[in-house]
Amino acid sequence: MCGRLQKVRERMLDAISYLLAKKGVSLAEEAKKKPSAFYSVIVRKDAGVWAEDADGNTIASGEAGVDDVAVIQSGINHIASLGGGILLLSANTFTFSDKVSINCDYISIIGAGRGKTVINGDPGTDKPYFELVNDTTTPRKFITIADFTIDGSDRPSTGTQFSAAIWDEGDGDISYLIIENMEIINSNPYAGCIQFENSSGSLNNVLIRNCYLETIHHSCYGLAFRKPTTYAFIINNKIIMDHSDSYNNLALYQDISHAFVAGNILISSGGHTPLAVSPGSYVNVIGNIVKASSDSGEGGIEVEWKSGHGTETSHHVNVIGNVVRNGNWGIYITRRDTSQPFPYRVNIIGNVVENCAVGVYADGGTDIIISHNNVVNNTTSMSLSGLSNAIIEGNLGYVNKNGGTATFSGDGTTTQFSIAHGLVSTPTKVQVTPLTADAAGDFYVTADATNIYINYLSPPASGVDNVQVWWEGEV
Repeated sequence: MCGRLQKVRERMLDAISYLLAKKGVSLAEEAKKKPSAFYSVIVRKDAGVWAEDADGNTIASGEAGVDDVAVIQSGINHIASLGGGILLLSANTFTFSDKVSINCDYISIIGAGRGKTVINGDPGTDKPYFELVNDTTTPRKFITIADFTIDGSDRPSTGTQFSAAIWDEGDGDISYLIIENMEIINSNPYAGCIQFENSSGSLNNVLIRNCYLETIHHSCYGLAFRKPTTYAFIINNKIIMDHSDSYNNLALYQDISHAFVAGNILISSGGHTPLAVSPGSYVNVIGNIVKASSDSGEGGIEVEWKSGHGTETSHHVNVIGNVVRNGNWGIYITRRDTSQPFPYRVNIIGNVVENCAVGVYADGGTDIIISHNNVVNNTTSMSLSGLSNAIIEGNLGYVNKNGGTATFSGDGTTTQFSIAHGLVSTPTKVQVTPLTADAAGDFYVTADATNIYINYLSPPASGVDNVQVWWEGEV
């Protein structure tokens, strides 16, 4: 059998050799060919900085630390001329003195890994490191930014307007954008990490995942959607705000819809609420860990209406399975003004909230479910008002429904029997049903914040455990 396989192999090699010989190529020569590069352009750096194409041809070159931006921009422009491709930033530190414009479609800008490829320097006051260029006549699509570090330590300590490290303020459309495996650190005032800023235009099909974002100054966002967005996936990011006057870690503004926010760690040092749905619709906020803001009127996760952030209130929002701690309001539903209705169709289910002034807060809303949350170890477990068509049940630390069997022994003289209801406040609904004949006399029911009282017009007869009732109370 081995001899037969050897003969088959020899015949195959003979056939390949024959075909190559017809082209004047030997097997040895074919083996020496350089494998095709996976990138379209690579930017390298040592004493100088240069960009070369997949065949090793130099596209642009310059002085290291002086011409880094110009060379990278030349690489992007070359990819634009090709109709798309991959720009690979080698494992080096590239110093920016201006911004880089991403001005084409079907482009991936990829580093050698976080901490290996590093962008630093000062791109200029109110300038980003990378800008997504778009307008009403020039939409953008299929852009990926991945696998490198942006260190904003050298940016100006003050700014006059928003300008994040990765930035979009165009009034056009951007579709199929991926930002992943990025590290963006030391962002300065007004210069957050990633921000989309324009109430015109749109974002569609956006994925932000596995990024580490950290700001150290005031008045900036970690990741902000301030442009109308549909189909956003924000997954497994860690976003830290190290200043007590920071803005949101994650801002879902401007009528964002169909967003999936899962597995993120958001840490606030004060300032605005870390995770803001303000306003948004058809949003799932699932399995995030949030260190909340302790500022008045702020908290951990908000579902709200706020003028200037969109055109309609928040609705169809799930807040499920999150852990929120150490803030003012843990999870809350509100509106900041009266120009739109309160949020509606919001579900707050299965969350753990602790060490907050109020675990779950709502001052209005319609079609609301707040159930099976663990709100133990908060100053106030829940503060709920103004809700209509709401289901509030099964929350540990906030008993708003209770019931059971109560048994008493009549003595022929006692007319009032009390039941400790264990509810968070005086029940608004009480039902008492006699279970024995001696409990079936004429009676009426009253209640306070501690007990339900069964008041008989005539005392039940004497007996042992002869007065038995089923009771239910609901706040």
